[in-house]
Amino acid sequence: MSLELQTDTEVITSTSVNARGDTHGNLCVIPPVSAFPKHEYLTTLGTNAGNLNLNSNFASLTEVFHLATAEFRVYSLVITISSAAKVNQDGYGSIAGGLTNGFNFYYKPSGGANQPLSAHTIKTNDDFCVITPDFRITSFEGTAQTINITINIKELFGAPLILNTGDKFLINLQDNFSTLLHHSFVLNGLFFPS
Repeated sequence: MSLELQTDTEVITSTSVNARGDTHGNLCVIPPVSAFPKHEYLTTLGTNAGNLNLNSNFASLTEVFHLATAEFRVYSLVITISSAAKVNQDGYGSIAGGLTNGFNFYYKPSGGANQPLSAHTIKTNDDFCVITPDFRITSFEGTAQTINITINIKELFGAPLILNTGDKFLINLQDNFSTLLHHSFVLNGLFFPS
């Protein structure tokens, strides 16, 4: 059984919208979805597997990415940098002077070219403050510090970034991160298994 609703405007234009119900017969304002929340780490394998800690020397250009296997709505990106020493504004974590090459964030549609999500290259801790207001430094026991940067895609842009099957979210790294204790990028969102 289906139910067809019309608004006053739609009666004039003779268009209609189908209402939807869940499996229990309840009318839904938004169609029910079959999805679950998920963390997806960017890795060199692109499959949420492999080395999640990217504190390596990427002397040659290395792509770290997530390759969507079904629809994935990305609501935020969290970058975590743990350093053995206190961090400075002009460093990257505790890498003095920041990165030589830096990186940007890209969306790559299946079969398409990389689309930069920002014109701003990240080379220093301060560069994160240019693209997001959500930057926190946590001091644990001793002198080590951890930085947590959240890029809340839905809040900043008004909607999540939707990755369809075959689409990629990626970063190209070409710097030495080996002096960091921890360095990770994780996408957070809703995964819609096919």
